[in-house]
Amino acid sequence: MRNLIELIVRYHVVFIFVILELFSSFLIVNNHKYHQAGFLNAANSVAGVIYKNTNSVKKYLFLGKQNEQLLQENNVLRNRVKHSFIDHFVQRDSIVDTISPELEQIYTFTPATVIRNSTNNARNLIFLDKGERHGISKDMGVVGSKGVAGLVVNTGHNYSVAISVLHEDFRLSVKLKTNNYFGNLKWQYLSKDRAIMNDIPKHIDIEAGDTVVTSGFSSYFPQDIPVGVVSGFKVVEGTNFLEVGVDLIEDFGNLHHAYIVDFLHKNELEVLKESIE
Repeated sequence: MRNLIELIVRYHVVFIFVILELFSSFLIVNNHKYHQAGFLNAANSVAGVIYKNTNSVKKYLFLGKQNEQLLQENNVLRNRVKHSFIDHFVQRDSIVDTISPELEQIYTFTPATVIRNSTNNARNLIFLDKGERHGISKDMGVVGSKGVAGLVVNTGHNYSVAISVLHEDFRLSVKLKTNNYFGNLKWQYLSKDRAIMNDIPKHIDIEAGDTVVTSGFSSYFPQDIPVGVVSGFKVVEGTNFLEVGVDLIEDFGNLHHAYIVDFLHKNELEVLKESIE
């Protein structure tokens, strides 16, 4: 303790200078939007580099497991290919009109590495090593090796951040694979693997173990991307609808790789939507 006191006394001028510098920097950033924006951009860039380097060490330590997971992801991606295309096929009164002999791709998948991921908060985020220079933009879906993982909400030049399915603001249009009845899914607050599906009529036949997939009604994901399985259900008091418990299929505690989904017809749909609002 004596040595510590002597050190402080000897270098008190330096300590005071550093404290005043930090305080003045805080005042400048806090009271000037230009400096504030510059500070935030710099902080985000530094954080992105730190997260990426930290993730590189983790990837090296768990290389065998990562390779196995990549193989599983590639297999899942191949199974999704059919949902990335539409067939221009029209039938009218038994007369077949072929608009185009080829399939048109309407979804693309960009592979990304997860450089940071939280699961213990109310507003969990996923940081990805792909940004604007890779063609990534806001409102693109994110899928993991097993199913839906999140939605991109902000992008930088080299990185992007997505809200996780484990986020209090995340909502997703889903359906029951057995009968195609659709509803809305939201996370069950502070659970790492549970969600709730609403708006399912109570007369619908439903069983624990039924598969829940994306409906395709949003521009974020193709239809039939796995989301979870039904764990149970109950009638919402005073209504004719069910509240369905869903066990999420994605392992968010082991999310290291992802695919960012781009719906190529999104702008066209947005223009149509704006024209009738």
